[in-house]
Amino acid sequence: MKNVFKVLGIIALVAVIGFSMAGCKNDDDSNGSSGGGGGGGGGAGSALVGKWYSTQTAANAGTGSATYEFSSDGKIFVGGNSVSSLSYTATANTITTTTSGVSLGTINYKIEGTKLTLTGAATSGLAAGDYFKKAN
Repeated sequence: MKNVFKVLGIIALVAVIGFSMAGCKNDDDSNGSSGGGGGGGGGAGSALVGKWYSTQTAANAGTGSATYEFSSDGKIFVGGNSVSSLSYTATANTITTTTSGVSLGTINYKIEGTKLTLTGAATSGLAAGDYFKKAN
């Protein structure tokens, strides 16, 4: 049952991103700057970087698709797929997700060893729950 909720969370994330991309008008960038910003690469968010699986067994095996992968350049991969416009920034205990420069929301996180716990609002596009990284 827990995996069903995670799958539903991933489906909801893809739907939110799809609808947000379809609903946004395409503005020309008249000042020549390129928007952007990820930010998991250093500081508080650096512990997030890597592949997070739904079970410790799956994480240790390293097979199959990770539920979430946080890259060092601030991108999030969901179920092994790159969602090109989904990015994140992290503080000491909060992840903020954005798509096409628009904030989706925040979710709280805590890392203990190889366990990542996400709690709080699901408006971030990330599903609350426990996720695991490969043990060293």
